[in-house]
Amino acid sequence: MKKKNKKSFKEKRKEFKEKMKNPRKKALFQLGCWMCFFLISYIIIILLPHPTPTYRSSSSNVNKKPLSNFQEMKSFEYVYTFHYDGKEEEIKGTYFEEQYYFTYLNQEYYANKENIYLVDSLQKKLLPVDNFIILTSLKELRKENLVNFLEEKYLIEKKEYKDGKKINTYQFPIEETKFIDLVVTFKDKYIEEIDINLKDYLESKQILYSQFQVNLKYFEINNLSSYSKNYSDYMVEGV
Repeated sequence: MKKKNKKSFKEKRKEFKEKMKNPRKKALFQLGCWMCFFLISYIIIILLPHPTPTYRSSSSNVNKKPLSNFQEMKSFEYVYTFHYDGKEEEIKGTYFEEQYYFTYLNQEYYANKENIYLVDSLQKKLLPVDNFIILTSLKELRKENLVNFLEEKYLIEKKEYKDGKKINTYQFPIEETKFIDLVVTFKDKYIEEIDINLKDYLESKQILYSQFQVNLKYFEINNLSSYSKNYSDYMVEGV
């Protein structure tokens, strides 16, 4: 049995060109090339590793720092406890939509961005306030002001605990040897408590106390959807 002679590359090439002169064969060849191209492309796409998609959480607070969350709190309940010259006094209240509602020494108060008032519910009046504790707590200790004391450059100590709680200590300079000392407790991406020593700060303003410590506690953060009190129809006196 005779073996068939193998065709050379030139012969095969010539034969291929002759076949391509036939429009039908040429069209089938082009179609086959396109099918091979798409098949190879599909295999490459399937086999290549794909990055895992990341989804933004529905909670806007998940990736924010606690200080940002603190500054952006829309509502909360709070207790401010003042320790000064052997005395202890408390302010208890609610913050809702940039308004403060609170009680101090069994009297009711209200504060907006501009002013603080003593509430006279019987006569439906808002009266001016000159009480030092009230003015200090609502003007100096507003959350908008506190964040200025809690910048990274004033941080002097950090502690972390197994329950997830973190405690940072800050020193905010007033004068060369006078500071506002702040001890801040963080829990679940929020500031839970702040202890502030204002003795040096008050001395810088010629207000002398042997001790002036304030403890600030925050509860029910961003859990209030409405608040019942409203003083829009009260008459404002002395302003």
